[in-house]
Amino acid sequence: MDKKSSTTFTSDESSRIRSHRSRNAQTLQNYHLVWLYESIDDPNNDIYSNAIIKLHGVVNTINTFTDVDECINFITDDEEKKIVMIIPGSLCQIIVPIVQDIPQVHCIYIYSEDKEKYEKCIEGWYKVQLVFTDIIKFCETLKQTAQDCIQDLVSISFIEKDEILNSDLDTLDSSFMYSIILKEILLTIDFKQKHIDEFLTFYRERPVCDLDELMTIKELSEKYNQYRPIWWYTKSGTLCSMINRGLREMQVDFIIKSGFFVRDLQNDIVALHSQQYTAEKGSNSFTVYRGQALSQKDFDKLEKTEGGLISFNNFLSTSLDELVAIGFAVSAPNDTYRISVLFKIVIDPSKSSSPFANVTEISPFGEKEILFSMHSVFRIGQIKQIEGYECLWEVDLTSTCDTDPQLHALTKRIQEETASDYSGWYRLGQLMVQLGQFDKANELYEKLLTQTTDSSEQGHLYYQLGSVKMYQGEYVKAIKFYEDTLEIHNNVVPLYNNEVAGSYNSIGLAYDNLNEATKALAYYEKAEKIARETLPEDDPRLYSFNNNIGSVYSKMGEYQKALSYYGKAHEFLQKTLPANHINFATFYNNTGWIYNRMGEYTNALTQYEKAHEILRKTLPLNHLQLAVSYNSLGSIYDEMCEYSKALEYYKKVLEIVEITLPNHPLLAVTYNNIGVAYKNMGELSQSLLHFEKAFEIRQKTLPADHPDLASSYNNIGAVYQNMDKHSESLTYLEKALEIRQAVLPENHPSLASTYNSIGNAYYFTNEYSKALSYYERALNIYQHSSCPNHPAIEKIKESIAAVKNKL
Repeated sequence: MDKKSSTTFTSDESSRIRSHRSRNAQTLQNYHLVWLYESIDDPNNDIYSNAIIKLHGVVNTINTFTDVDECINFITDDEEKKIVMIIPGSLCQIIVPIVQDIPQVHCIYIYSEDKEKYEKCIEGWYKVQLVFTDIIKFCETLKQTAQDCIQDLVSISFIEKDEILNSDLDTLDSSFMYSIILKEILLTIDFKQKHIDEFLTFYRERPVCDLDELMTIKELSEKYNQYRPIWWYTKSGTLCSMINRGLREMQVDFIIKSGFFVRDLQNDIVALHSQQYTAEKGSNSFTVYRGQALSQKDFDKLEKTEGGLISFNNFLSTSLDELVAIGFAVSAPNDTYRISVLFKIVIDPSKSSSPFANVTEISPFGEKEILFSMHSVFRIGQIKQIEGYECLWEVDLTSTCDTDPQLHALTKRIQEETASDYSGWYRLGQLMVQLGQFDKANELYEKLLTQTTDSSEQGHLYYQLGSVKMYQGEYVKAIKFYEDTLEIHNNVVPLYNNEVAGSYNSIGLAYDNLNEATKALAYYEKAEKIARETLPEDDPRLYSFNNNIGSVYSKMGEYQKALSYYGKAHEFLQKTLPANHINFATFYNNTGWIYNRMGEYTNALTQYEKAHEILRKTLPLNHLQLAVSYNSLGSIYDEMCEYSKALEYYKKVLEIVEITLPNHPLLAVTYNNIGVAYKNMGELSQSLLHFEKAFEIRQKTLPADHPDLASSYNNIGAVYQNMDKHSESLTYLEKALEIRQAVLPENHPSLASTYNSIGNAYYFTNEYSKALSYYERALNIYQHSSCPNHPAIEKIKESIAAVKNKL
């Protein structure tokens, strides 16, 4: 639903509300300031330069433009941006109508020396806040809106009833899990003085020109232990903003640097809560308020979650004064993309699962503020529009208790499913990998690597970095990290050590993904030999090594050998793991692939569906493995001639990969498969377009003799063949054949496919003798390979019969 926010205060109400907004140090650190100049202006003149310097104390990122198109492109190229705009009066008639309906644009200011002229123009422009004439004074005006913006930038998760009751976490907001585990991790780390010093250095080097902030940094350095963390948090608006932004955006480097303060603040809130709300002192329920704007998207989620849970994943500021909260709610620009909300939170101190504290006597500002700890969870009650306001919505929340059966079960399940052998920052890295946050995990491991001289820890970190690179599709880099791990292990542990076996296996996996089957097989066999001689026969690692050997044989076209090793792997699984473990999904997916290649499509579909059902219940919706599963289902429906279904699954893959891993090889595979589906549906232009997208990625990222490049050449050639462009078709098919003859065994089914396509090209150009030669080569491979019953055999026999009739 669309809801426009607007309201009017009496002068007394407005004065009362604004009197509580005295924290001038608040900054718009989460926003981009976009300043569009007139082309005749010089952005480097003294007035503008001084303004830019001044504004850096308010806004962290400032972007200036003189070209309108470049400015608009910058605003629209990222849906997650939050933009504050400054537009010259001479351009406002052109620019404001274009940008005011862009969701990323939070508010607009107009700069002109003719204030009266342009104030008449802004009526009806709901995002325009004011016209200003003095740039330096404007900086002070902008600060007044900063706290409102910070108020809106709290990370919120919504947990519907069905998700709470569901035994799986597949649809659960990853930020909900992240904040739970991060809080646990930070409370276990032994922070030292060096962590405080590193944070102060980072804080000092940020682009700040505000004298108050410089004084705060100096005070932090000299007097950190003299004041409570709550005092520091409420005193410095910038510190408050930085902490919550780092938590919300999972800024790894910042979280590491500020982790000591997050822990201290969390513990301080808990300690003050214990003092203020013991059974004797404060067992009566009371109400606090929080006003803010929600995006239309989040408001829609909120409405759907009535009766469920809401989690504020940062530290949460609320007020005992309802009018103060209303002031925050209605101060946002009035537009269709942001909804003003007043959270009315009823707290029972004797039952609340989220520690909180009244910080009025500690805060330098003496406001009636109740500060909640990180990751506060509430039950959502009634949602209703408040009378007297055109669009202000009241949302009733109640505190949850530790014994709340649904919240307890959910928290326990998250802890179980994110359990790790590692602690501290290492556990955080593993959690990020589980959530598909590979860039964040990489950043964390690299940071930790710079902080240790212990060879064992270095070996572990190199291994984890290699694993992240594997997920990102950067296999050559992964091999280098694994080799660094192996070098350390070989120097400090016996040769027949399980960690050495693990490194061999991982190097094999990287070569496997690079389609260097011989090297992959050699490393897999080294790993399997060590494991077989040192591990119990039911150890799950034996499953992994046999599974990987099977994978190599399947790629080499030796399907019976592959099935044999997969069978061994399956035996280990049955001995050691429950039937819904994710490793069973890998087994089903692998055997499904083999049945697919052998032309046993019904068996393949059954295996793929078993795999997908397990993955769907155990992984986040945007996880890479789920994308791989969608791809497998699409490929089998393609083979079964159900092209619309195939296309549907391929597009699901695309949705995941384009967002999470834009440079991953799976993106090329997906474009390729979409091309196949369109080709089979007769939409040849769309097919060619997607084949060419796949080819472009592969040409940039793969060596010239890579089998996937051969696949692209083969598919483009096949489309040209269907377009009756046989000369172009033959050119591409011959390039495919050249690669496949060089890198594949002579009886590989992919060679048969190319021979068959070249035979078709010669048939349609009336070169029947050549056509017959290639058809017979294709038939010979299929009849003497691991798939003698492949459906293509009958089609090739029909082609041979047809060409013989022409001779």
